[in-house]
Amino acid sequence: MIFKDTEIRIQSMAMLHEALYQSTDLERISPKDYIHKLATQILETYGIAPKQINLNVNVEDVDFTIDTAIPCGLIINELMTNSLKHAFHDTNRGEIAILLHSRPENELELVIEDSGQGMDFNGIRTLGLNLVGAFVKRLRGQMSMNNRDGTEFRIVFRNEVTRRG
Repeated sequence: MIFKDTEIRIQSMAMLHEALYQSTDLERISPKDYIHKLATQILETYGIAPKQINLNVNVEDVDFTIDTAIPCGLIINELMTNSLKHAFHDTNRGEIAILLHSRPENELELVIEDSGQGMDFNGIRTLGLNLVGAFVKRLRGQMSMNNRDGTEFRIVFRNEVTRRG
């Protein structure tokens, strides 16, 4: 399992580099395609069929700076992996949603939630959760967690974004 987790972290970074190379501006990328590809790749790496876990990705069409894209991609990787490992033990069926929307005053809100068995993270210190905390801190963001009817992580952070189009 440790090797699989490491493999997914490496794939996440490789996908980010690919998105940068495809961008017309090497300083900014569109998270819309990147996040969807990342989430789909994580499901495939774990051998999860689309009919088992429904993936709902709703990402506003904004631009990320590279300094935002790296920690966001790694946060999504860690929290989605955590859901796949712990949330769906009894049924192996459910939904994972990843939402990214702008808020007033150049803030973004990233939500990663699952419909699995809610988990109590009080007192739990895992490498993945420690990494998430470090990445949220790097974004100078705030994170909240709700574990009713599944598990939801909500992260709000500032970003200099521009709307497309």
